Amino acid sequence: MHKNNTATILFFIALFTTVSINPVFGQISINNLAEYQVGNLPDTAPGNLTTLYDNFDLLYRQDNITAAFKFERFQHADPEKNYSELSQKSIQLSLAPFDITLGNFYEIFGRGLLLRTFEIPGNILEDRIYRTRYGFYRDLDGVAVNYQSEKLEIKLLRGRPLFNLLPPTFENENRRPLLLEGMEIKLNLTDNFSVGHAYLRENSPTQTNEYGSINFSANLPNDLQLYSEYAQKYNGAEDLFSFADESSHAFYAGANALIGPLGLSFEAKDYRNFMLNFNDPPPIVKEHQYIVLNRSTHVVEPLYETGWQGEVLLTLKGNNQVVANFARSTNKLLNKDAVFQEFFVEGSFYFSEETSGKFFFDLSEDEFKFEKNRVAFGTNLSREWPHGWGTVLGLEYQQLTREIIEKQDVTNIAGTLEISRAPNFSAGLIWERSVDPDLTDIFSTPRIENDGQNWLATTFGYQINQNHFASLFYGKRRGGLACTSGICYEVLDFEGFEFRLSSNF
Repeated sequence: MHKNNTATILFFIALFTTVSINPVFGQISINNLAEYQVGNLPDTAPGNLTTLYDNFDLLYRQDNITAAFKFERFQHADPEKNYSELSQKSIQLSLAPFDITLGNFYEIFGRGLLLRTFEIPGNILEDRIYRTRYGFYRDLDGVAVNYQSEKLEIKLLRGRPLFNLLPPTFENENRRPLLLEGMEIKLNLTDNFSVGHAYLRENSPTQTNEYGSINFSANLPNDLQLYSEYAQKYNGAEDLFSFADESSHAFYAGANALIGPLGLSFEAKDYRNFMLNFNDPPPIVKEHQYIVLNRSTHVVEPLYETGWQGEVLLTLKGNNQVVANFARSTNKLLNKDAVFQEFFVEGSFYFSEETSGKFFFDLSEDEFKFEKNRVAFGTNLSREWPHGWGTVLGLEYQQLTREIIEKQDVTNIAGTLEISRAPNFSAGLIWERSVDPDLTDIFSTPRIENDGQNWLATTFGYQINQNHFASLFYGKRRGGLACTSGICYEVLDFEGFEFRLSSNF
């Protein structure tokens, strides 16, 4: 695998030179995540496949200098899937009001309509095709300069975004094929009003594209907050601020307010031809913590999606709460409108100082997935016992109808039980059941029979000390869609044993 050894050597020379100017020992932070698996996709040989993934992060701080490094390693029986790589390295110099970063960094313009990079700590990606595990992040490799004062904020950057759908076994030019150059300016007109503008140029081996955006935010009396942003591709043939279907644009607007015990929010979106592979516009869909709902979350389609979301949060006596959310989006499917809509209500109640519970009901449909009459409900009950013991019981049920060639009736059930003793120990049981003819363990072998399929697993967690946490998984894990912080990805099925050790110093 190609390594940019020259750039790495120059980077370490720059770091050594910078630290040598002031040799006083700084602060070092270390985080390490190791995951060892013995197992495989269900019904896939070998069933006892052994793999090891390790992510090592080192952070060094000295006065106004910060250096960061990420080292990733993956070991597999197939040598072509193995890699050992210094995947991130950066130096940041903070000289107020400037911050200068050289190397890998994360950045966002506005609400992500033009640019959003991210890292989801603790999550590991694995694709069904490549079967290589690696960290869940999308960064930029280059240089960034930030300026911040009371009235003015300026961001300048030049770098290559990571195309994280390809694992580190691919060459760097395949994982970072684009060069981005951009700037964002934010002017704080008053303490409560601000306006912003961003410009981004995308350079590829075959063409150059230019994008721009403007945004506005306001904090008004009665805790009313407003934000709006519009982004568009410049191609010389379209009117500015166009909302036409042929235009490449993205529009987002949101409002939040507090009125006594009521919390209100409303968001709207209009995305057309705006899937840039380095942006991540707000999905404006409720992100759920419940298993059956998170797996069926609607995934935003920036190529064509319009819609809105409204939510009401009512806080009652005793810190009890009720939240109601309604979301509706429209996509294009074979030149026809495909509608997603969802109504979700949840109540969180404290029955006593030791006992609390959550109850939810969800009614939705997603024509983009050919799913209708999707009904789900469930509960999550927590109880604290003497001597630091506690239990959490979760039960969830979902039923839907899928109509593609023929009608399919699908039922999904999830149950969880966790027993813990603060502050060190936890153990859990996870059970899922589904009757879904479309699910397959491998492309040629159906896993759902007429009587359904069960997934059963046990988990253990132990806080060894303040620096080390160990967790175990044994059994069958059902894969599918998972969403975290508005970012959705696929989790693969797994059957076997998994051990994780998280360390920090």
